[in-house]
Amino acid sequence: MSNLQAKCFFTPILGPNSPLDQLSMFLFQGDVDETLLEKFRYVKQDRFAPLAVMKKTNSENIMGGNKTKEGENDTGNIVGVAEVSVQRDVLIGRSIMKFKDLEEANSEYAYVSCMCVDEEYRKMGVATELLRESENVAKKWGFNLLCLHCYEDNIPGISLYKQLGYEELLTDMSLKSPLDIILRKRKVLMCKDLI
Repeated sequence: MSNLQAKCFFTPILGPNSPLDQLSMFLFQGDVDETLLEKFRYVKQDRFAPLAVMKKTNSENIMGGNKTKEGENDTGNIVGVAEVSVQRDVLIGRSIMKFKDLEEANSEYAYVSCMCVDEEYRKMGVATELLRESENVAKKWGFNLLCLHCYEDNIPGISLYKQLGYEELLTDMSLKSPLDIILRKRKVLMCKDLI
């Protein structure tokens, strides 16, 4: 799971053959591994759900892929992943309050993050499957709203989210990482009412 996330989210600065970028990718992969392992502590508390679509074998097609469970062996057949978690953020809460009645700005909400699909398997329904399963997880946990961030230059992603009923709430300038600032990348907060 973390291998695909690192592969999809790493942004080379000097180029893939640059020793500096190779070192950066190695360090980034380690950080992704460590962060994901930390998140797994919250699976049994219904605060974190890792989702994965697996590559089917032989005559099976990609749709309806198996979701991995905690402790299952990742054999490199993962073609899409997403993480669903319970979050609380006042800035996002204020934006959500305008969209849907939350009791207060610091209320908890379900959030999809780190969703990515292997390049070979894009435009095959993998992202749609991951989002639908993310929505099922959020509902199972008792949430009627699911939120996510998407880079505003990710036109295919934003288009898919809108097609599936997500609405843009906020272009978020405050949640940037240092790399986002250097690359001038802005995130869009999108949410879907699950009722």
